[in-house]
Amino acid sequence: MIENNLKKAKLNHKITPIDLLQKFSKGYNLEIEDKNIITEVPKKSKN
Repeated sequence: MIENNLKKAKLNHKITPIDLLQKFSKGYNLEIEDKNIITEVPKKSKN
């Protein structure tokens, strides 16, 4: 799924799915009323 989205956006030559997951692993995924919301990475964990 992630790989397909990267291919559609023509970004698969710049970033791998693993790189993407590592970069945003400190973000939060909230499920509210059957909708998924991905929050921003907190300022303290960006480094």
